[in-house]
Order: sequence, then C-alpha cells, then structure tokens
Amino acid sequence: MLLLMHAEPVVSVERLDRMMGKRGWGPGELAYQSGVNYETLYKLRSGQRPRMSAELVGKLAHALGCSVDYLLGLTDNEAPYTENQVSFNVEDERSRTRLREFGELYTALSETDQEIWLDYTRRLKASETPRIIGNDDPADNKE
Repeated sequence: MLLLMHAEPVVSVERLDRMMGKRGWGPGELAYQSGVNYETLYKLRSGQRPRMSAELVGKLAHALGCSVDYLLGLTDNEAPYTENQVSFNVEDERSRTRLREFGELYTALSETDQEIWLDYTRRLKASETPRIIGNDDPADNKE
C-alpha cells in the first residue's frame, strides 16, 4: 500500500503581519474578515502551528487582498492574479474604490469605446488637452 503525504503550506508570519499592518488590522479583525478562527491565527503567528491547510491560506490571502504565493513566500508580488483578473497593490481605500469603479465602467463599454477611453486617458497622462470625441471644432473644446 502506498500512502501519499500532502504537506500543508507554511505561511510567512512576517508577510502575514505586514499585510495586516497595511490594513491597520490586528489578528481579531483578520479572523473576522477571513473567517479563520482566532485561535488558529494565534497559533500560526506564535509558531505553534506553522502549517495551515490550503483552504485557510486562501481565506487569509483573499481577506488581505494578496496572493497565496505571497503569503507562502513564493513571490514578492503581493497582488493576487488569476487569468481573467487584474490586480493592483493600492495603499489607500479611496484609490482602491476608484480602481474598482474604473474597472467596472471600462468592462461595460464596447470595444470601440474602450479604445476611446484609453486614448483619452493616455492624453490626460501626457498632459495633453484631450479632444472631445465627435467634436471637430477646436474652439468648442474649451472648458
């Protein structure tokens, strides 16, 4: 009989604490936000339980807004990634809210309108005066 042993992932306590600190969370808030038992977090952070199931590591990463790979020390990139999702590391809630809104608005646009929006945004970034689409008279573009 062959027995396969599955090692549970080892979470970097330093990275866990860093991500909690970025959000101003203590262990109690992380337990609440992630659904992971407070005692389990205490044991993890104190070294009494260095390994956790993949499911629990996933819950922690999701609550903290980082990748599982980051918590495991496999990458220095905090941002979670899936094939159909783009993530950014943003420090403040206001910027996170705006990026979510931009993403929702952008994906609701047609492909043509997405190109127009990108062109407009590139012009703003380059400090050019964006041309109002559909208006060929430059005099009418004054604000």
